[in-house]
Amino acid sequence: MSIKVIEPRPITGDRLVSSNAPTDTIPEYDPNAAYSPGANGAQGDRVVEGTEIYEAVAEVTGVLPSEGEQQEPKKWILVGSLNQWAVFNGIIGDPTESGEPMPVHGGNGLQFVIRPGRVVNALALLGIEGANEVRVEVISGGDVVYDTTRSLRSTVGINSYYAYFFEPVEQDTDAVFTGLPSYNADIRVTVPAQVDVVRCGLCVVGRMRDLGLLYWGFSTGIMSFSRRVRDEFGRVRLLKRDNAKLASFEVSVDGNRSNALARYLAKWDSEPLLWIGAEQYEPTIIYGFYEDWRLVYPHLHFHNCTLDIVGLT
Repeated sequence: MSIKVIEPRPITGDRLVSSNAPTDTIPEYDPNAAYSPGANGAQGDRVVEGTEIYEAVAEVTGVLPSEGEQQEPKKWILVGSLNQWAVFNGIIGDPTESGEPMPVHGGNGLQFVIRPGRVVNALALLGIEGANEVRVEVISGGDVVYDTTRSLRSTVGINSYYAYFFEPVEQDTDAVFTGLPSYNADIRVTVPAQVDVVRCGLCVVGRMRDLGLLYWGFSTGIMSFSRRVRDEFGRVRLLKRDNAKLASFEVSVDGNRSNALARYLAKWDSEPLLWIGAEQYEPTIIYGFYEDWRLVYPHLHFHNCTLDIVGLT
């Protein structure tokens, strides 16, 4: 069992060929317009710059939102991405939503076509809600050269007839597709809606790299950003927020590959990758970066690398 990573290929501009996700009705930023914050906690004026949505938090005119967000005090705050682009913005908690008719294959849901612009061989979708399956097709010269569908229905824990009929149906939220043909081609992703709307938090497409042999004994967990506030009477108020995945891996590599692994990890310092520990265990599929890594040299012919991974929300 090997640990793998997918190097994300940014999907920007014309790399998004088409999408059936509903478009937002927020106006484009106008440098000559005056924008105001909301009063008494109400929503302020919102505008679009590029593919990002910003909200005014001060009276502002002539300040580009991306610049005003960096100023102190802030004049703008980043709210998120346009619906069609949210699935590519690196934020799992800012999903693309759609329940619209899909141009190909029929039905309602989310369907988009991307053109990475270079050879890729893997794709992953994270944070899927409201769907039973995901379909990925690679299209080259008008011909479908790869067509795979993954079910999102989890069978973990279904080990008896009673469990099959009476246990609640659990859905996987992540789907990984490997072995895509190495074409510079279009990729069509189809996520049929099980209910009215399907949500997809993140699409990662890129080249997959094998880092080495994953030892059993790896661990996973989460970093919670929720808050539990206790008042003077001992009552607890819960403020639910997102959480980030955590994992610790130990990897064995051939002695003649450890230098290359060290260079590779240094290259991706503080850069997010899609980490795939053991694909059958969803907690080991993490979009994030390593917090720490160390190489240990127990033997001439093989070396060990410990990796601590912190996911993004």
